[in-house]
Amino acid sequence: MAPERGRCPDSDSFQDPALGAMAASGRLALGTLPRSSWVRGSGPAVLSRLRDAALVRPGFLSTAEEETLSRELEPELRRRRYEYDHWDAAIHGFRETEKSRWSEASRAILQRVQAAAFSPGQTLLSSVHVLDLEPRGYIKPHVDSIKFCGATIAGLSLLSPSVMRLVHTQEPGEWLELLLEPGSLYILRGSARYDFSHEILRDEESFFGGRRVPRGRRISVICRSLPEEMGPGGPQPTAPLISSASKSPINRSAELLKRLQGPRPGALSRRSCRQPPRAGAAAASGGGHRERPRRCSGWAGSRARRGLCPGPAAGPASGRAGCGHRGGSCLHSSGR
Repeated sequence: MAPERGRCPDSDSFQDPALGAMAASGRLALGTLPRSSWVRGSGPAVLSRLRDAALVRPGFLSTAEEETLSRELEPELRRRRYEYDHWDAAIHGFRETEKSRWSEASRAILQRVQAAAFSPGQTLLSSVHVLDLEPRGYIKPHVDSIKFCGATIAGLSLLSPSVMRLVHTQEPGEWLELLLEPGSLYILRGSARYDFSHEILRDEESFFGGRRVPRGRRISVICRSLPEEMGPGGPQPTAPLISSASKSPINRSAELLKRLQGPRPGALSRRSCRQPPRAGAAAASGGGHRERPRRCSGWAGSRARRGLCPGPAAGPASGRAGCGHRGGSCLHSSGR
């Protein structure tokens, strides 16, 4: 069975008081510890199965590198508010951004991530996902959509420790937990991405074996491989993974991703039309236009909610949306 929420699962994980003190301070010297100190699972089978699919590289960042990333991200994140309703209900207490322009120092760090986590043949999304969880924030169990990223993701953890839990979608008794300390790099690929859900435990449930892992604010910097739709045989991005702050190449991969996703449901579409001159019969019936043709721009969606004039011959019977002038400046003789 998966570990029960809110309780400390049985474990033979580390019990050294000195390590507990380091955990309380927000950083463990995990580079000196065996693998079992930051990866634990339901049994040998799942540990073997995910040995190369769910990895933690403790101490990947130095303290100075962690501060470099945090310092660069803070001004951008500070302009955003924490949110409590995610579009797919997967995250609580978060703010996020996509970032493709980095300082030279941060770009060097992200290139190290690329070399450590991705194979030479993998193409990466040029935008890096930055997710900021407040101390009470958490990520619910979910399986990432293949529409938004490919077979591999790699994330740097900043500011505070957390526990990531993976649970098999068909066999809940198979689970794996990763201890993510500040400065660590985690890598999920293949089976860990598609056969297991993953989550970041909320503070009251944040235990790694018998050890309490107190949650604070956490920032993750996540690099992703390109979705399969953009892989071999499909459209390819021309921009590099990361652009420097002094050079801003066109983010082709982000544009291609938007095309794959299609328009947002209910989104307004902008259009331009050329209004024909009104005819006498049409004017008499109140359905024509003014004598002089005029170019107009109208919103083609959410007409009633925005209080827009439907224009001539608009409505379900005609199947037309009309030009969409606001009532006060409508050029249609029918008015409102």
